[in-house]
Amino acid sequence: MQRDTTLETAFNSKLYKRAKKQSLREARVTEKLEKQQKLEQERKKKQRHQEFLNAVMGHVKEFRDHHRQTQHKTLKIAKAVRIYHENAEREEKKERERIEKERLKRLMSEDEE
Repeated sequence: MQRDTTLETAFNSKLYKRAKKQSLREARVTEKLEKQQKLEQERKKKQRHQEFLNAVMGHVKEFRDHHRQTQHKTLKIAKAVRIYHENAEREEKKERERIEKERLKRLMSEDEE
């Protein structure tokens, strides 16, 4: 069997040290620290989840507002187009009636002559 040299012992010094027995007090402290770390991880996880939910809800609100505004704009434009065509039709009808009255006047005046 090969013996380790001093250089190898220096590199692997942890292999040659005896494990320290943990006292009851140290065990309690370690458990307490582990419990604190676990609670902190849970708290951070819940916080991240809450931030995610808040981001989703913010997006939902923005999405609805955007589409509500778009629909409002579309309805407003549609109403303006409808009013424009109604007015154009009304003006055209007035013009036809005026032309018809003029034609009747001319016919009546020619008839009287």
